[in-house]
Amino acid sequence: NQSRSTASNLNGGGGGGPREKNGEGTGGGGGALGTPGQIGGNNPSTFSVSGLGGNPVGTADMAQIFFGGGGGGGGFGDAEALPVSIYGNGGDGGGIIYIGSNEIKINQTSGKIISQGIKGQDGYGDIGAAGNGGSGSIYLKGSVLDLGINYVDALANIISPTNTSGGGGRAGQGRVKFEYYQSLTGQSNPGAYTSQIVEGK
Repeated sequence: NQSRSTASNLNGGGGGGPREKNGEGTGGGGGALGTPGQIGGNNPSTFSVSGLGGNPVGTADMAQIFFGGGGGGGGFGDAEALPVSIYGNGGDGGGIIYIGSNEIKINQTSGKIISQGIKGQDGYGDIGAAGNGGSGSIYLKGSVLDLGINYVDALANIISPTNTSGGGGRAGQGRVKFEYYQSLTGQSNPGAYTSQIVEGK
């Protein structure tokens, strides 16, 4: 969920830009999962504190699986009367994808497995831009995994929400895990944690 506290939360969510009295709202922080989210931007003339980026959650082996953290909402000036539901809302974090099958093969012409966060909303006037949502988790398990090169994608959304008052923070990337019995070909972006399952162990 998006946040309007400047501090990041324990689930990887970015902090929100503070409400400014007689000032301009700052940017919300980016959500996180595998890597940190970035701090939101601010207009130096307001001397404001921006929303902090989310902190990484979980471990590379995905012993626990998490959603991507939501982006922080953009801050807004005291006199700003525009509805905040239209501008400055933080982007949702990416979801959890789990696929278990004897064979998992990606069609390299049209297939892709993606879990990315949503871009935060741009700001307007004194409303700062929101942070992007962090990318999510992808876990594939099977006897044979034939995945191609970078057709499994949990990279962060690199497009930053914008506004002159304060830009939104970029999000952190997600996590990927491949678990297989017989063979694994291909790679993901970012690189996956891989584990071969040995029968009887």
